[in-house]
Amino acid sequence: MFRKTTIALVSTVFAFGVSTASAAPISLEEIVNLTTTGSGSLVNDGLDDAFDGAFGVSGFSGLSISRRIDTLGSIQTYRVLDSFTNNTASTISTTVTWATNLGSDGGEFVVTEGSPRAITFEDFSAPSGSPVGDYDPVLAFTFGNNAFTLANGVGDVSPNAFDLDFDLTIEAGETVSILQFATLIKDDTDRSGDVALATLRSDDLISSPDLSGLSAGQVATIANFSAIPEPSMIAVFGLGLVGLGFARRRKTTA
Repeated sequence: MFRKTTIALVSTVFAFGVSTASAAPISLEEIVNLTTTGSGSLVNDGLDDAFDGAFGVSGFSGLSISRRIDTLGSIQTYRVLDSFTNNTASTISTTVTWATNLGSDGGEFVVTEGSPRAITFEDFSAPSGSPVGDYDPVLAFTFGNNAFTLANGVGDVSPNAFDLDFDLTIEAGETVSILQFATLIKDDTDRSGDVALATLRSDDLISSPDLSGLSAGQVATIANFSAIPEPSMIAVFGLGLVGLGFARRRKTTA
């Protein structure tokens, strides 16, 4: 059954003591800039085992797909644009899923998830404030800033995985694109600072999505981002602020 529900936002506070911005985030190790029509993973590792394969897409039966990934090195972020075209004579309604295998292998600590972003990191009960050089980066998945995102998109962190779902209805002859960003932050010294910087990067992308290098035609088809966030998103999400909420650790399934 085709889902059409509004996703509640969950904004959280991350508190492992004083949170400071990461001083020297490590550059992404895997630089990927390409276009493809393949549906498989676009990034293998990313940085220090962040991924075991990222951005595989499924659920677009009947639609053609054109994919573009860019590495935004200055903000330690991958940008993925997937464009779906309905070349049939009928309307197609479907739920498209992006699957990312996390390198954390079941040790995920969830800072926030839902819509329009999810933030998580690997945590195997290391004392707060301890060096994090042996751990995976903090991951911030940012995937929208408008009412369409709230009504149709949801990101969920589960053991060893991040899944992003969007409900799409595409008319005959129409193209609809979904844009998403994955930010990887690690500086080997301070986990709370990494979370703070990842959250800041995500805030910035929600308030001002990086569309550099995309054509006017590509931008015109993007459904889940507006050049300026809609008032509904600002009111619900509170851009630039980290609201009160909760953080929780995912338990590995037996």
